Amino acid sequence: TYDALTFMFKTRDKKRKIIGISADRDYKENIEDCFAEKDRLVAEMTNNLTGIKKISKSHTGKHGYDKTGNSSVTVVDFKFKSGAKIAVACYNWSEKLTKEKGYYDHLRISLMNKYYISFLRNAY
Repeated sequence: TYDALTFMFKTRDKKRKIIGISADRDYKENIEDCFAEKDRLVAEMTNNLTGIKKISKSHTGKHGYDKTGNSSVTVVDFKFKSGAKIAVACYNWSEKLTKEKGYYDHLRISLMNKYYISFLRNAY
């Protein structure tokens, strides 16, 4: 179902406790299908998960990696009482980054604990 799985952990943690996980599915030159799948997943999560609160409507912003401003990410966030969150997002990369870096439009579902969320806010 997905093209890539990524596990995040603290590099100095000898136990390698997972603090985040994400799954990606490529939508090469087909961002509209990504948006449709994002909406389907958000509806499914909204209807079926308990103990979780949708904290944002779908919103789009420029991706900070692309200094030209031509790449964007559209995301919906859900938050658990623990402070952990799920993000369902479509990444819409510019043609330039696709050609130069091999970045393809994709869907990403991420589950992050409170520590990892804090790390990301401070790192970027």
